[in-house]
Amino acid sequence: MKFAAGFLVALLLVGAASVSPRVSRNNLAGLEQTTDAKLKALEVNEPGSLLGATRGVYLEGYGAVFTTELDLLGFAAPNPFRPAYSKAEIAKLKLRKQGRIVMMKHRMQESLVIMAQQLEGVPANEQIALAITIPLAVGRSDGHAATDSDAGSEVRSP
Repeated sequence: MKFAAGFLVALLLVGAASVSPRVSRNNLAGLEQTTDAKLKALEVNEPGSLLGATRGVYLEGYGAVFTTELDLLGFAAPNPFRPAYSKAEIAKLKLRKQGRIVMMKHRMQESLVIMAQQLEGVPANEQIALAITIPLAVGRSDGHAATDSDAGSEVRSP
């Protein structure tokens, strides 16, 4: 009797350990690449600058989470070979960045629709999330960081 009970417990443990995940790593990897391609193609003449590949993970009980970092105007980053931006240039860059945020949100919606279609293993009570981090971009001539166009508050460097 003890042998049969032990065998049953062992069988249940092996069965539980061999349950395949609801979402495969290959499925996530394909969606990561699709999201990268959509974000790189913000504009035909000025592609977005990904600061790393999109990363996706499936969290049992929550859903699928994708994260990435995108520099909306990669060419505009301060560097030692370019003089400081004037206030007028910063205002123009801010307007361009705000326009690209609108395009980025559209690409995010497109990506989420594709993810929802292809992640059939995610139950209806779980989520699919896509988070994009946008770094502060342009430095001002007075040594302070520029205002982030999405936050609306100024960040000062020490």
